[in-house]
Formats: sequence, C-alpha cells, structure tokens
Amino acid sequence: MLKVYTLQEINRSDEKEKSGYFIDQTLLSDGYFKKFHESVGFKYYSFNTLYPFKNEKYEKGNVYELKIRTVDYNLANFLLENLPNTTTKELKGLEARARILEERPIEKLYSLSPIIVKTAQKKYWKECMNVEEYMERIKINLIKKYNSFFNTKIDENFELFTSIVIKNKCPIGFKYKGIKLPGDKIELTIAVNEQAQKLANFAQAVALGDLGPRGAGFVNAKYIK
Repeated sequence: MLKVYTLQEINRSDEKEKSGYFIDQTLLSDGYFKKFHESVGFKYYSFNTLYPFKNEKYEKGNVYELKIRTVDYNLANFLLENLPNTTTKELKGLEARARILEERPIEKLYSLSPIIVKTAQKKYWKECMNVEEYMERIKINLIKKYNSFFNTKIDENFELFTSIVIKNKCPIGFKYKGIKLPGDKIELTIAVNEQAQKLANFAQAVALGDLGPRGAGFVNAKYIK
C-alpha cells in the first residue's frame, strides 16, 4: 500500500494514466528496472484506483492510497523502497508498506477496474466472440502469465471458471495512449480444483486480461469460508 500526495487536481478519467506514469518513473530511475520496464513481455504487477474517491476529481493537496500487487519479490522490494521517493507533476510519494497475501481457497474473483481483452479484429470482444470464448481468452492469458513467471508449461485442460457475471450493461471506457478501450467489470466463480485455485490466487497480483501494468483488470477475491 502506497500513500501519495496530490500536487495537482486529477480527473477521475485520467487517474489510471497518472498513477501508471508515477510507477513508471520509479522503474525508470534504476538501470535494471528501466530495462525491465522497456522490455516486451509480462510485468507481473497490477494496481488499483487511488482511494478514497468521492467526486469526479481527486482534489489537490489530499492524501490518497494506491494498492499495488506483484508476485515478483525483487520488484516488490524495489517499489517498497523507491515509490516513496518518487515525484511527478501530479503525485508525490509519501510512504509505503507491504503485506503478503497468503494463498487461500477462493470462491470468486471480482474486478475493481475494467478487464481489457484485446482481439485480433481490434474490436470490443462482444462484437467478435461469445461469452465462452471470452472466458477462454481470459483463462489462456492468465495461464501464459503463470507459465512465463514460473518458467513452466501447465496442462491447460482444466476448468478455471464455472460462471461469469458481467456487471456493466455497456462497455466501460479505459483510457490508454489517448484512446478509450472498451472493458468490463466482471465476477468469476472459481472452480474447486488445485490448478484453478493456484491461478486465481496468482491473478490477484497480475490482474486478469491485458494491460494489468496500466491498471486494468485489478481483482479482489471472495474467499471460501
């Protein structure tokens, strides 16, 4: 958890870009993590929206919290040490603290920021695939992240999600590089098998779908009691 101070007013629609840029500047301050940031491939971290949020703008001169998760121990330590020393035009880091999320049986994952699924047709997924294909795309994307991080290749023949609920009636715009990509806030019921549970816990750090390091697809879990 990172506490930041707002040096300027930030529109809600711009918050992800400003928070992402703030994290980027921290990574760019170090030679090793600069290469990591500029490299092609998965980055294994995600972040939520600045909190608390009351109006359509984040007011200048207030303190907010930014939750960042990662499965990369070295990255976590670097961010913990350096985020509080980062300042951009809009945000100033104050203090950071870490907490380890222990693996626990998960009933559901629900997205706090829109999940972005890129398609070959460069269209919103509902225009070129059905719900089953959409769920499969999210599953395969998560498996690729898992395989890449652990340098393995797991058997993909298992049930990951048993059901999906799409919370929004219309696509939610996600601002990225000057355009708005269509995304969705969803709730996924997780299958009760070992591989599904491992991946669901992993997803809490790396996000679901694409653009996790830009703040998309950040998820929380509802645990099995």
